[in-house]
Amino acid sequence: MHVLFLTDGAPRQRQYFAHDFRGGRAAYRRRRRAEALAAAQALGLAAVRLHFVSIPDLELRDCQPRAMARLRAVARASGARAWLVPARENGHPDHDAANDVARQACRHWARGATVWEYPLYARHRGQTRYAWFPPGPGVIQLALNRAEHAAKVQALTAYRSQRATLAPFLPVPSVEQFRPLRRRRPRRHAVWTAWGWELPPATRTCGPP
Repeated sequence: MHVLFLTDGAPRQRQYFAHDFRGGRAAYRRRRRAEALAAAQALGLAAVRLHFVSIPDLELRDCQPRAMARLRAVARASGARAWLVPARENGHPDHDAANDVARQACRHWARGATVWEYPLYARHRGQTRYAWFPPGPGVIQLALNRAEHAAKVQALTAYRSQRATLAPFLPVPSVEQFRPLRRRRPRRHAVWTAWGWELPPATRTCGPP
């Protein structure tokens, strides 16, 4: 298994850093990568199987061609024909953009790939919560055993900079869901709007600083 991070986890706007972080964006980017490596270790995944793209957090929607090129390179090098991507649920703009990248790849050059999507979080009746796929064709529910659930908790705990973001979603679910990639109508209310985020304007650099 390989994991491709399409953003570096570090927004250009300091107000979106962890509240207790005192460094600049480059330092925050290093911290987020270290957290990803620690989470991978908790799951038994070697660091060599992690791949990173230097696109600032919250800007993936404007950098999809670059992200798609990296996806293509990693898919070719690894031989991966089955992909798992976040569902498009208006939870986080980068999650939605990652779903779009996979969809575009399947349309243009990866027509033989099998693509699954998984829920993360969305707005429901005025509250932000874990998203959940309703039962239906193709929906798979995977119950984690005790060791698997413990590894998942440890991996999430590794993201110390995201403790405030993850707090509303505790306790950590012991069931995972997947379904084949499908077209979904965008939800009316986006999570980032409810949280007061202002997405940055389009950028031409699509990367550091």
